[in-house]
Order: sequence, then C-alpha cells, then structure tokens
Amino acid sequence: TELNKVGIATTDTRFPADGVDLSPAFQKAMDGKPDLIFMEGAGNQAALLLSGRIKAGAENVPTLAGGTVATQPLLTLAKGTNQLDNVSIVMLPAQHYIPPADRSEVLKEFLSVVKKQGPLVSPLNTYAAGWDIVALWADAVATIDGEVTSEKINEAMKHIPASAPRLMFQKVFTPTNNYVQPTEGDFVIGIPTAVTDGMFEYK
Repeated sequence: TELNKVGIATTDTRFPADGVDLSPAFQKAMDGKPDLIFMEGAGNQAALLLSGRIKAGAENVPTLAGGTVATQPLLTLAKGTNQLDNVSIVMLPAQHYIPPADRSEVLKEFLSVVKKQGPLVSPLNTYAAGWDIVALWADAVATIDGEVTSEKINEAMKHIPASAPRLMFQKVFTPTNNYVQPTEGDFVIGIPTAVTDGMFEYK
C-alpha cells in the first residue's frame, strides 16, 4: 500500500458483511498493538463498528473512521455512550461544516431545496451525492442537440468544464478516466462535536 511505501506498517482485519458483532475484528487488530485503527463500513455497519470497538476494549486506541462511516448520523448513534471517544472522522466535501459566509452559491441553493423537504436525517453529503449526479447529467444534456442518446451523453461528459459548480468532487471524463479529482482541502479530518445544517462541526 501507499502507507507501506513510506514506512508505515499496516495490517488488514476484515469482518463479515452481515456480521452483527464486529468486536472480533477489533480484538484481532488489537493483538498487533496498533498505534491507530482505521475503520470503514457502510450503512448499519457504522453503528456496529462503534459498538464493536468498545466491546473489544479498543477505545483507548486512536481511531480514524472513513468517509463512508461518516455518511451515518454518528453523534446520534453514539449518544449517551463513549463510542466516539478517541475517534476522528474523515470528512468529504459537504460533510464538514462550512459557515454561511463561506458557502458557495450552489451549496446555498442545495440547502434551501433540501431543507424544504423536511428535516435532514443523514449527513449532508448523502444528499449531495445525488444532487451532483443529477447536475452532471443535466450539464451534459444541455449541450446535446436533438435526441438524447447514451452515445451523445458519453461524448458530452468529456467536454463539461472542470470548473462547473459541484457540491462534492469535480469529475473529469476522458476516454480512459471518469474518476473524481480531489483537490487540497477536499478531505478534512477532525473529531465530530455537533451537526449543523447536516454538516459535522469538529475540532
């Protein structure tokens, strides 16, 4: 891995996707006396990772939760427990708090539209991902004359400016690449302290 290349030793401890008690994975990780644990999972796995970590007695090991875990309402899941003690999270764009004065026009528009639909029950980037996908397609369709076909969409995607406003990541499409293009500052690591407008406040 990239970490190994810079002299950081790693071990890979996995858990069954349908597991309900994830403490054995943490216990196995603890056997190696780690300086840091990185945990990642999707959906309900976030709650199971939080509880499994405590059950395994790993709360004293600094832990970094990935951006997928952070798509869940972690502060609500851990409320009244010590499950977030010593835990920092990796926050993607639209996960970490942006003060109103620093918000882009697209973020202001997005928040206004989403809030009209009711209370936010998940971190904001869960909604933002869908918004960006629709916006990307809309930008492509807007350049197409006549019938919209998959072939025309494919070609149009290659010519959307990288400067097009997005909530999360910019995507650059070429015949061989359609991956996101993260920039410096896209990822923020911090200890979550509160949630405002669906975004994690942190320290």
